[in-house]
Parts: sequence; structure tokens; C-alpha cells
Amino acid sequence: MGEPVLERKVHSVRTAARELGMDPRRLRKLLVDVGLVRPAETGRDDQWELFDAKAAQPHLDRIKTQVSAKDFQEALSMSRSQFELLRKEGHFPPAIDGGDHKPLWDVRAAHQYLERLLTGAEPIYVAMHGWDDIPTTAQSLKVSPGKVLKLL
Repeated sequence: MGEPVLERKVHSVRTAARELGMDPRRLRKLLVDVGLVRPAETGRDDQWELFDAKAAQPHLDRIKTQVSAKDFQEALSMSRSQFELLRKEGHFPPAIDGGDHKPLWDVRAAHQYLERLLTGAEPIYVAMHGWDDIPTTAQSLKVSPGKVLKLL
């Protein structure tokens, strides 16, 4: 009463969703998975479903950096079919998966994986000496892109 609040102590699903720029229904499902809130069927409305802001901050930070499958494919410049083949073989697993929501991926982790994979590789600027990219190589060898990644 009359004292300024300098640090948020409590979030509602609605305020956290607004802060993250995310749909409250999707955020609620993600928060249910980590046990911070109750499911919509048993809990309160989004504006009244409250949780500890400090305890939730690591989860909210993690959620903020995750992207959908489509955005992940675009960030890595791969087609949907390539992504699905690689995913089926265990490459690029989702960072957040479970519950009744769509999985989310971490683009930074994928870039780090690719950098480790290509350690010592030299960029080729002109098509020469029969060098190809991974999808073309996979097609010509009639194997999956995941098999080419394992060979690398």
C-alpha cells in the first residue's frame, strides 16, 4: 500500500503470456508440464491462475528461446521432408516435448550441434571436385540425410 513494487513476485498465466508474446493457452500447457499451474479444466481462468514469478523465471526464459517446427526448419534452411527424416533418426530432438502441446526446438542448440559436426571443415564457395551438400549427397547415395550426418 503506497510502496513501489520493484520486482514482480507473482505472475498469472495471462501476464506471463503477455510478457513472452505467446498465446496464453499454449503457455498454460507448457506451465502445466513443469507443474507451475493447474490444467485449464481444473484450475482458474488465466487471469486468476497465479504462480511464483521467481520460481518460474528459468522456465519462462527457456520457453522464450524455443521455436516451432516450421520456424526451426526455416532457421536451419532445411525442407520439411529433410527435417522429418532427420527427426525420425533421432537428430534434432525437441527441447520441450510432452503433454498436449506441440513440441518446441532450440535453434541455438541445433547451431552448436552443426558447428561441432563441421569442426575442421572448410567452406566451399564454388561447386568443384564433385562436392555436394548433405541433401544432394543423401539423394545420390540413396540413403537418408541422417546416415550422411553419421558418416560425417
